[in-house]
Amino acid sequence: MANTAGPATFPGGMPSATPHYLVDINGNPLGGGGNPLPVSQIVGSGPITAANPEINISNMQQFILNGQHFVVSSGKQSAGINAAAQFLVTNAGAKNVVIDSIQIGYTNAANIHQVQLISASDANITGGTGAASPTAKNLGFAATTPQAQTSFTYCTAIANSGVATGSPLAEPAVPINQTIEVLMNGIFVYIPPATAGGIGIYMQTTATGQFSMTIKWVEF
Repeated sequence: MANTAGPATFPGGMPSATPHYLVDINGNPLGGGGNPLPVSQIVGSGPITAANPEINISNMQQFILNGQHFVVSSGKQSAGINAAAQFLVTNAGAKNVVIDSIQIGYTNAANIHQVQLISASDANITGGTGAASPTAKNLGFAATTPQAQTSFTYCTAIANSGVATGSPLAEPAVPINQTIEVLMNGIFVYIPPATAGGIGIYMQTTATGQFSMTIKWVEF
């Protein structure tokens, strides 16, 4: 990679016909066929790799093609009083987890619901009325399944009139008969390896109407 610029670039009068090279620490010119110029895009503390990707819409779509993008949903359920759900990765998980979609909907009334960041299982959800843990699906129809330390449980009515645990992430106001996306404008939730973390969803429902809760995430 040569620069043949003259005095306009190098005040002091370097001859314009003299090439100027970028060199490595051994003095070898970079950019030649036998010594290519190393170029690497950095994310965080290291170069972009399969284990350190840049999280953007295009790459999230690529994760689908790679069989690393998953979805789990309560499906359409008849509501009890205060339906709830939790998505949890225990600290035994060895993978990076990026939650890129949280969707909730309710048919009976327009209400404000709570979405929390959690680090432990909520017994009032797992012990709630109609508690169930549906199987996650691979969005690329690949054979890959989520790591065993990842779980999702919902209930049609939370036990013991339980209150939300964890820290607030969002308090979405959901119009009647609509489903909303909680994570908008490119926001995602990142759970590092060996870290307990997840999402708690606490809905304000009555024993009328139907609800749904759906989470999508990537593991790498």
